Amino acid sequence: DGYTLGACTIGNCAINPAIYARMPYDIERDLIPVFWSGSVMNAVAVNNSVPAQNLQEFIAWVKANPGKVNYGSSGFGSSNHLIPELLNGRLGLTLVHVPFRGGAPALTDLMAGNVPIMFANATSALPHVRGGRVRALGVTAAQRLPFLPEAPTIAEAAIPGYQIAEWYGIVGPRGMPPAAAQRLNAVIGNII
Repeated sequence: DGYTLGACTIGNCAINPAIYARMPYDIERDLIPVFWSGSVMNAVAVNNSVPAQNLQEFIAWVKANPGKVNYGSSGFGSSNHLIPELLNGRLGLTLVHVPFRGGAPALTDLMAGNVPIMFANATSALPHVRGGRVRALGVTAAQRLPFLPEAPTIAEAAIPGYQIAEWYGIVGPRGMPPAAAQRLNAVIGNII
C-alpha cells in the first residue's frame, strides 16, 4: 500500500545481500530509507581464562596458537561472525568460528568458558564486564566508548582506521511518497 515499514539492519540490508546470491528483495530497487535508528559497537570480550590482558597480547596469543583459538558468534553471517574474520584477514590471524543460535547463547558460553572470545554487542557485554565475568580488551568504535573507557579501540591498538558498527533503521517501499517518508522520519525522530 506504499506505507508498509520494515526494519533494516546491518544483517538484512547489508550483509545478507553480500553473501546470498538470491534474495527476495533488492535493497536498491525495492526499499527507501525512512529513519536511521542508531548503531551499536562490538567489544572484544574474552573469558577470564584468556591469558591476554590487552589487544596486543591477544593478537600475539592468537598468532602463537594458529587454528586453536575459537570465537563464538550469534550465527553465520552475523556481524560478530564477520568482524573476527576481517581481523583474520587483516592481521593474519586464524581465529576459528563457532556459530551459536543467537547472541545470548554465545555470551552464556563465553562466560562459562566454553568459548574464549566473542565480539559481542558492547551494551550486551557491559553488565558481564562490570560483574567481572568477562573482560573487554577493545571495541570496534572509532573512539573509546564512554561506558567502557578502559577498552581501547581496535584502530588505536592494532589497525588504524578500523571501525565497524551494527546499525539499525526503518525502511519503506520504493514508491512511497517522499512527503510520507519525511513525515514518518519526523514522527519517529520525536518518539525516539
